[in-house]
Amino acid sequence: WAKTASVSAIGLLKEGRRSILSMRLRGVDTEAEIVPGEGPTIGFINFAHAHDGTLRLHTGASATRVVCQNTLNIFLGSGDATAFRHTKNGAAKHRAAVDLIPAFVGAWKNYTEMCRWMASVPCSEAQLDEIVKAAFAPTRKREKVESLPAFGAVEMQIPELVLARGPTGERVGGKVRELFAGAGQGSTLPGVSGTFYGALNSITEYTSQVRGKSGLDRLDSTLYGTNSAINARAVEACVELAKVA
Repeated sequence: WAKTASVSAIGLLKEGRRSILSMRLRGVDTEAEIVPGEGPTIGFINFAHAHDGTLRLHTGASATRVVCQNTLNIFLGSGDATAFRHTKNGAAKHRAAVDLIPAFVGAWKNYTEMCRWMASVPCSEAQLDEIVKAAFAPTRKREKVESLPAFGAVEMQIPELVLARGPTGERVGGKVRELFAGAGQGSTLPGVSGTFYGALNSITEYTSQVRGKSGLDRLDSTLYGTNSAINARAVEACVELAKVA
């Protein structure tokens, strides 16, 4: 796997009680642009383990490069990490975790292919409004969805599309529409403009650049709180609506 990933960061946390390893994925498929001119989407394979029994071995592919306790918290809370229990055959499980690297590379490729697929599907303003409703004011329910192009069957939490009425909902929807229509960074690029990938970008730009009282508030919420959940729901809604577009 040495040709697949290279060490990006390695270190100890909690006075040496926790160890972290972050490996950057390498290769054309894992460092390619989603759309031309946007820049590469970089993926990492992270490992984290505690020597005092407070954290099982966790590993997985992620867009987060783990370099400190804060980024470790992001990775552990993202749903990207797979945990291995401390048992008498723990050494074998640790070796098995390393053997999962090709699978993690495949998962990251699937993610980028999903984004490229969304970049090929036109999104109307009405569909954008549905995505906004799903992302910002959902009532959640679990259900199976069919296999999606370029990646396998998954189980998602599909939000019911209900957005609060009044000035708040109208302000959110209006600003996201502005970003989608050309005000957003990179929103005029082919593959972003007028697509479901552009719809997703307009929401993530809103949560990271507009929503909140200050830049620090937005950063904290994007990494740890509400904005992170909004972005995740936006991905789910974009995929679900793009399937039937």
